[in-house]
Amino acid sequence: MAEPRKSSVDVSYNGLNISTTLESYLKSFSYTDPASGESDSISIKVHDKEKKWINNWLPSKGDQLSASIITENWNKDGEIRKFDCGSFTIDELGAAGRPMEATIGAVSVPVSEGFSVTEKTTTWEEVTIETIASDIAVRAGISLYYEASTIKISSIEQSNENDCSFLYKLCSKYGLAMKVYKSRIIIFEESVYEKKSAVVTIDEADMKSWNYSDSMVGTYTGVNITYTDPYSGDDISVVLGSGNRIYNSNTMVDNYEEAELIGTAAVNNANKSAVSMKIVIAANKAISSSTNVNITGLGKLNGKYAVDKVTHNLSNGYTMTLQIRKIQSRLSANAMTQSSVQK
Repeated sequence: MAEPRKSSVDVSYNGLNISTTLESYLKSFSYTDPASGESDSISIKVHDKEKKWINNWLPSKGDQLSASIITENWNKDGEIRKFDCGSFTIDELGAAGRPMEATIGAVSVPVSEGFSVTEKTTTWEEVTIETIASDIAVRAGISLYYEASTIKISSIEQSNENDCSFLYKLCSKYGLAMKVYKSRIIIFEESVYEKKSAVVTIDEADMKSWNYSDSMVGTYTGVNITYTDPYSGDDISVVLGSGNRIYNSNTMVDNYEEAELIGTAAVNNANKSAVSMKIVIAANKAISSSTNVNITGLGKLNGKYAVDKVTHNLSNGYTMTLQIRKIQSRLSANAMTQSSVQK
C-alpha cells in the first residue's frame, strides 16, 4: 500500500527555527510566487485560543522570516523534498475572533526602507536599465540578476518615488519583467521565457477547479507613438502593427529605437492577458512563475500557457492556485508599417 502524502512547513523567525512550536497552532500557510510586478509573499494563519499570538508571541513589523515547504511521499514512497520559499520581511499583522486567530504577512523586499518606502528624486543620464538596476540593488544591499538585452536610455527622472516602484515601472515600460526573490532583484524578458517548452501538461481531469476568460477589451493590433527629431524639430509618427485597434501612446521618447521598444512593450503588455485561466491543482513543484504549461482536455481552450502567478496553499492538504495566460503572438519592431513626418 502506498504511503500517504504529507506536507508541512519549516519556518524560522529572526534566525530561530519555530517549526515545532508553530505546528500545533498552524491553521494555514500560503506562498505566492508572481512572475513580475510584485514581490513574493507568504501568509501564516494560526489558532490563538490561548491569546499567545496577540501577547508575548506577537512579532513586529520588520522582523525576518524564512520558510520552506516539506513534502513526503509526494511523487513516490519514501521521497522527502524541500521547497525553499525564500526570506521575507514581516509587513502585516492581523487578528480576529471568534474563534481567536492571528495572521502574519511578509514580503520578499529587503529590510531597508530605502528600497520600498523612501521616496527619492534622481536624474539618470546616458545609462542602461541594467546600470540603474545595479545602482538600486547596491543602495538596497541586495544582488541583481539581469537576464535581458542591453537597453540604453538617454535621460530619465525618478521623481519622488521609491526605488522599488520606480524600477518596476521602468522595466514594464521597456518590455521587461521584474520581481524580488531571496533578497535579489531579478529582471528578465518574458518573450524569451514564453518560447521555452512546457514543464508539465495539465489535463482538465487534474484540475480541482478552473475558470477561463477571453476578452478583446483593452487589447490592440498596433501602436502609434510620436517623438520629436532633435535635429530638425519635426514630430515623427511611428506606427507599428496594423488593423483597427491602434493604441495611441502619449509617452515621450527621444528617438526611433526608443519608440519601437516602448510602443511594442505597451501593446504586448496590454495583450498578453487577453486569454487567461485560473486553476487549482494538487501541488506540483515543477511549476513556478514564468514557466509554461500545456492545457489539455478543454477543447478549443487547450494550448500552451505562461504561468503568471503560483500560490501554494497548505490548509486541508497541499494545493496550488495557478494564474496562467495563453501565449499570444507578440507585436515586434519588424511590424513597422509607417514612419512619417507631421508638418
